[in-house]
Order: sequence, then structure tokens, then C-alpha cells
Amino acid sequence: QIHASVKGLHRAGVVIGVFNDLNVLVAGNEAYFIDSDSYQFGPFLCNMFTHRFLDPTLSNPLAPELTLTKPYTTASDWYAYSVMLMQSLLFVGPYGGVYRPKVGKLIPPDKRSLKRITVFHPDVIYPKPAVPLKYLSDDLLSYFERVFGKDFRAEFPESLVTTLRWVKGIQCGLEHMRNVCPNCKSTASPVVKKQLTQVRGQVVATRVFQTSGLILLAGVNNGKLEYIYNYNVQFFREGAN
Repeated sequence: QIHASVKGLHRAGVVIGVFNDLNVLVAGNEAYFIDSDSYQFGPFLCNMFTHRFLDPTLSNPLAPELTLTKPYTTASDWYAYSVMLMQSLLFVGPYGGVYRPKVGKLIPPDKRSLKRITVFHPDVIYPKPAVPLKYLSDDLLSYFERVFGKDFRAEFPESLVTTLRWVKGIQCGLEHMRNVCPNCKSTASPVVKKQLTQVRGQVVATRVFQTSGLILLAGVNNGKLEYIYNYNVQFFREGAN
């Protein structure tokens, strides 16, 4: 519903601007937008902002702190939407956790977005109360990394919302979005288990690649396995050293 409302406002020429989790109220299964007096349209610009939801590309990168220096856009609304979705699923925002760099100077928490130091950064200690990143699907994780770490801006893909599906590990009962439970490791989700029961005969599995990073995409092209993975904030193709 929130996704559809944002699209509808944009079609009407309205930009929400200061879009955050305090101006969306939920009653039952209905979501309502409030604080519309700050919406941006025509010659009327929105000049307010909330640090946690402000698109850092709208701030001066050389400024001593995050501030609004450019007009809001539809893309900045979708940035804030991504922040809210991430918080709803993981209970932590893109710049949560504690940044403890192995080299270099410490950066105050309210300035990390200017440097794009997200929870995906290897020097950020992920908060224990938050849902682990590995519980989300690769597609969703990859999208969040592109938005918060690589400044990708576009309308949030509706398919990533409509296909959200939580399943439980067969042994541990852990809720996750993966085909194989990240806790049980070797235990498939109910959907995958049902598919596996249809296999007859012997199945041989051979490990051809492993990484402590994230495998973002894999497929077979002309009989050759091809894949892309992310490790240490870098992207690699198959065969990379």
C-alpha cells in the first residue's frame, strides 16, 4: 500500500520530501500518510529533513555534517522508502551498527552516510538485536547495497515487495527469506523440501566455488557456470583471484 501511495503521489506531481516512519500511520491493514503540509509540489519546496531518511546525494559531500542542499526528488522519496523497508525487516537502518575502522580515523555516526559507510561495510559491527543480513534474500540485499553504498537511485522495484516471502527452518523454526535456512545450513525450507522429494535416483553435488561474501547471481550459459559475487565491498566474476 505504501509503495502504491508513493507512486500515486509522484504521478500527481507531488514529492513527499521529508519522508520517514513518523509520517506513515498504520491502522489494521491500512497505511495512512500524514504531515502532508510539508509535501513538495510546483514552486513550493520542502526545506525540512530527518537525518536517518535524508538521501545523502542531496547534501554537500564536503559539508561538516549531513544537511539538505538540493531539492527533493522522486528518487529521494524512494531512498527513504528503502530505509523504512530495511528497518521494518531487519530492525536496523543502513547506517546502524558501530563503525570501528582498522585503519584511519573514526567517523561520527551522523556523518557516516556522507561517506556511505553502511552496515555492509566490513569495519561496521552489526548490532546484535537486529535480524542478521543473511536472513534476507540475495535480491533484496543486493538492492539495498546498491542504494545505500553505490548511490543507485530509481523507483523501488515493486516485484521485490510483492514477492517477499518468509519461511521457517524445518529444524530450528527460524524465519528467513532463503531457499535454505541460514541457521540449519543443510536443511531446506518447506518449499524446497517439497521439490526435493520429487527427485528420484542419485544426485551428486560438487562444490565448485565458495565465498564468505554474497553470491549475487548465478546461472549456466552454454554449459558454463557464470556468477557474480560481492566480497569486501567489491564485485567479482567467476575466475577472479
